[in-house]
Amino acid sequence: MPAITRVLAMAACVIVCSAPVLAQQRGVITGRVLDPDGLALPGASIVITNQDTGFTREAVSAGTGAYSVPNLDREPIASRSRWPASVR
Repeated sequence: MPAITRVLAMAACVIVCSAPVLAQQRGVITGRVLDPDGLALPGASIVITNQDTGFTREAVSAGTGAYSVPNLDREPIASRSRWPASVR
């Protein structure tokens, strides 16, 4: 096997094997916003704040009250929600 083929095969192996490791460094928060009676609250504003950097991510709950905030750093966070989302 030529040297260049071995190098390319090794590089491909490193890339394929490292993808799961890189994916594990990010987090996701999912949930549902419900009222005290267990009914969904669509349009609720969810704010996730990185407590170390102050960086925030926002989401709005869907018709079922479900929300998802992907690609979060694995750092200490705080969350809050507000309904309806237009109230600040």
